[in-house]
Amino acid sequence: MNNPVDECLTQASRAHRCTLLNDRVEGREATLEALRKELDKGMTPGNSYPAEEVLNRLNRKYGNQKQLAFRRS
Repeated sequence: MNNPVDECLTQASRAHRCTLLNDRVEGREATLEALRKELDKGMTPGNSYPAEEVLNRLNRKYGNQKQLAFRRS
């Protein structure tokens, strides 16, 4: 179950391997950049909350569940 790209690299000449690897790196960089842009679309300024407020909300939410579970035991 070898990767076809890896098999191609092992059979290619040294110069061709370098070209193939560079193409692979460029493709991955392009993919990462596209993912970053997609993530940035989902982030809107002004919708952030201070960490302490988020922690307090989580503690209230899950702390209550822990108390209920403890009482049921």
